[in-house]
Amino acid sequence: MAKKRILMLGGAYSQIPAIVYAKKSGYEVITCDYLPENPGHAYGDKYCNVSTTDMTSVLGVAVELKIDGIVAYASDPAAPTAAFVSGALSLPGASCDAVRILSEKDRFREFLTLNDFSCPAFMKVSGNEPIDDSRLKNLNLPLYVKPVDSSGSKGMSKVYCYQDIGIAVKQALDASRCKRVIIEEHVETPYCQLHGDGFVEDGRLKFLGLCDHYFHDLAPIGSIYPTRQNPSVVQAVSDEIQRLIDLVGFENGAINVEVRINSEDRLFLMEIGPRSGGNYVPQLMELGTGFDEVAAIVDQSMGKKPRIDFTDRHRHCMQLIVGSKSPGHFKGLHLDAKVENKVEKMYLHKKPGDPIGRYSDSAFVVAVLLVRGHNYSELQEIMLNVNDYVKVEM
Repeated sequence: MAKKRILMLGGAYSQIPAIVYAKKSGYEVITCDYLPENPGHAYGDKYCNVSTTDMTSVLGVAVELKIDGIVAYASDPAAPTAAFVSGALSLPGASCDAVRILSEKDRFREFLTLNDFSCPAFMKVSGNEPIDDSRLKNLNLPLYVKPVDSSGSKGMSKVYCYQDIGIAVKQALDASRCKRVIIEEHVETPYCQLHGDGFVEDGRLKFLGLCDHYFHDLAPIGSIYPTRQNPSVVQAVSDEIQRLIDLVGFENGAINVEVRINSEDRLFLMEIGPRSGGNYVPQLMELGTGFDEVAAIVDQSMGKKPRIDFTDRHRHCMQLIVGSKSPGHFKGLHLDAKVENKVEKMYLHKKPGDPIGRYSDSAFVVAVLLVRGHNYSELQEIMLNVNDYVKVEM
């Protein structure tokens, strides 16, 4: 009997766990992207050199190879393609319309506004159209300028004066495939931003793990699980996400969540990405709750009922995203003893001699560490002083 075939969109480091699980599950694994040097391709059975954002070409690959399922694991750009292919071939997956709304920041903001969700004031700019100064001046500084279709902080700027908007818009347009940009107000919060993954089955939010999200400038440096927010806030976030799922029609799959709570306790759904989190967020979820998100994603995409099993007893843990403060060539990673004996897993993205740039977005990640601690304070102390405990040697 021939093996069932699964098409995995992408082969980056953080996508390897899903590729490995699919292979161990007995499927014939085809990986697909435009980067043949990506490390994940070595773990599959076949590689196709096709961009994951080229929907028509990926559909052609899927038809030719007679796939039984498709996964855009931890990839915002590939999520609409996976939905398009699964819809065209009647494979398990999420609605193409729902994924498009969740994937494109301007459409998402418009959807939130139309359906009475709290939403930062915003405006959008397309292509080379002039910026409407009258609308722009109605937005309160500081402002974020973002490509509507990128992830991992790529092309994003925080702007403190209106005169700098033009440069920021050009930078964002350069990083946008569809050449659309959103300009939006900052949502001030007295708390950490909430961040984590959820999992949806038959339109119901069956799992939600929320962490506190830490940043340096605009780049995330990690998340601590579980959040310090009280259970009533977590429940309110879960309820608001379920309302969104109902309205947008997202039926199945993982979601990556970013939520801010202002001083008046209003919940702002900043991002609900129609895919699992990058930088090993699913592995953080498993470490903290026991939920095997990778298995659920792959199983669901192949028509199997996912096992959604997790503990209510939170295990304190965190994800540390390691980057360099300056460019150079990678020599190694030095861990202080206080951190080293708490590391559950280290995902190293660089080899000795590899060039590395200053960490500003996900393209410049050197390593990701999953760390377990006894309590939140212990992990927070490491997070806030990470440069004292984790050093990139060049």
